[in-house]
Amino acid sequence: MMKLKCLVLAGMMLAAILLLGCINSSDLQPTGKEKFAVSIKVISNSQIIVDQNISVQKGKTALQALQETALVETKEYSFGKFITGISGINSTSSEYWSFYINGEYAQVGADSYVIESPVELTFKLESLSNFPAE
Repeated sequence: MMKLKCLVLAGMMLAAILLLGCINSSDLQPTGKEKFAVSIKVISNSQIIVDQNISVQKGKTALQALQETALVETKEYSFGKFITGISGINSTSSEYWSFYINGEYAQVGADSYVIESPVELTFKLESLSNFPAE
């Protein structure tokens, strides 16, 4: 009888060890992606059109975040998407939608900037004559 109890106990321990070995460590991690606070401002003719704070999942682009707060029109080019309109305000042949990250003129397009931390994104309708020279 004692031998039978030992065999049952050993079998249960072996089953427990095998089950624990099947658990993937990623199963223990939270399932949702990390989110960050993102401030989005849209400015046209010195007027603030959009001024919202939203929560955005890590890995989304600035363009995707903007699309959560406003109607956005884009045109596809070989280098990426170019914003042509925000909230019904379209750029013209003498204006363009500029993009700023934390107050600094962006060195990439809104569709290329990946959100990895809290950030302030600003989109301004500006004259092409103000376009930064390289």
